[in-house]
Amino acid sequence: MTRIPMPNACGMRRQPRGGFTLVELLVVVGIIVTMLAVGIPTFSALIGTKSQDAAINQVSAMLGRARARAIGLQRNIGVIFYVNPRTQRTVMGLVDHPETATTLDPDWIDLVPDADLEQLPTAVGVQFVNNHLAGSAGADRYVRQPGVIMFDGRGHQVCTPFRIRAGGALAATERLGKFMGSADFAPTGGAMTHLGFVVYDAEAFKGAGFTDEDRAYTSTAQADTDEETWLDTNGTPLLINRYNGTTVRGQ
Repeated sequence: MTRIPMPNACGMRRQPRGGFTLVELLVVVGIIVTMLAVGIPTFSALIGTKSQDAAINQVSAMLGRARARAIGLQRNIGVIFYVNPRTQRTVMGLVDHPETATTLDPDWIDLVPDADLEQLPTAVGVQFVNNHLAGSAGADRYVRQPGVIMFDGRGHQVCTPFRIRAGGALAATERLGKFMGSADFAPTGGAMTHLGFVVYDAEAFKGAGFTDEDRAYTSTAQADTDEETWLDTNGTPLLINRYNGTTVRGQ
């Protein structure tokens, strides 16, 4: 006996409901997973590039403020960079030669009292062209921290020795206090302010097996060829125009 579909309240015949088979659902899930696997690394790379660009702009702005202040006060003013251990972000602050530094010992630097510290974007690392032990065979070419870029009263970038007192404001900051311990930061042979730096993806850097610690400021510093090659390949190198303080991208 054949059943005839009964009309519903509106006089329309009920149609049987369709659905997805298990195979169809698995195919759709597979397509979504494939799209995510392809898209997430690309998206992450784009975000990382934008973060590095933002960091470069932030550093350029800070260097501009240091240079303007140096010209206005007719004295050396610079920017120091170090890593905050809690946030793992690079911190910048304005520095100068405090009044306690004498003409016989002018290399000591400390934070400018009324200047605020700034943090670079998350997962952006910075290392500096190593002027310490310059020319020494096998010396590390990059310095992680502390990095210092200095301008004189004419607004020109200068390469000059610097040291940090254990009892100063810089040493009281969380990272530099751990970096220095209870001793003055005064490496054998003297640390020199830097002429250029490289910006890179800090997460990819650590993923490659490298760390923020280095021996660049020690008398036994040795080149870390693998790390240097990675930075040369994956980082964005920048030099500072000596006369106007602007950053210039290297090749």
